[in-house]
Amino acid sequence: MQLCKMKSRTWLGVIFATIVVAILFASPMADTAEAQAPKRLDVGTIKATLAVSEQENQGFIEDVVALTNSGRLSRAILRSALAYAEKQETLRFQYFKSAIIVLGRRQGLRF
Repeated sequence: MQLCKMKSRTWLGVIFATIVVAILFASPMADTAEAQAPKRLDVGTIKATLAVSEQENQGFIEDVVALTNSGRLSRAILRSALAYAEKQETLRFQYFKSAIIVLGRRQGLRF
């Protein structure tokens, strides 16, 4: 009788552990899938993401989007610069601008 109780407790423990592990692994996967969802990279979206004023922007974002649409600036560079700037707590536009300038120079562009 004691042997049967141990087996059922063991199975309950295994089932419980499996459920806990599944929940722990499913949660980060949902976050990464949400983070990897493609964002529209238009002027309005970038301005809203960076919370930039027109006085500070001075047409830089419009120029970057135009360069990207024309194929002179890689879309991957735009995405990585925006992702880098989003991680910053303050001065997001300055981080975005400096990342675009540095990465754009590597691609042969001058700002």
